[in-house]
Amino acid sequence: MIVAVLGAGKIGEAVARATAKSSRVSRIIVTKRNVSTLRRPIPKKFQVTTDNTLASKEADLIIIAVKAADAKHVLEDISEQARGKVVISLMAAVSI
Repeated sequence: MIVAVLGAGKIGEAVARATAKSSRVSRIIVTKRNVSTLRRPIPKKFQVTTDNTLASKEADLIIIAVKAADAKHVLEDISEQARGKVVISLMAAVSI
């Protein structure tokens, strides 16, 4: 299974690192505006990008962990790629 974690801030990165421990997950596509700020070491299962659309297209499961202020932009970007996939939101005060 390929998992995309959109928004690798504190919560998103913690979820991605925990998910990487699962034997059912082959790859985790992590998105972050500034990829250089990811904590080291970066797990081998991680693919790091700034492209939410690409991450959503390749993923079987999408986890959205962006700030509420960025929700509309991110949801618009991934709407086509998310169709028919499981999407989990970790965004506070945002319903999808």
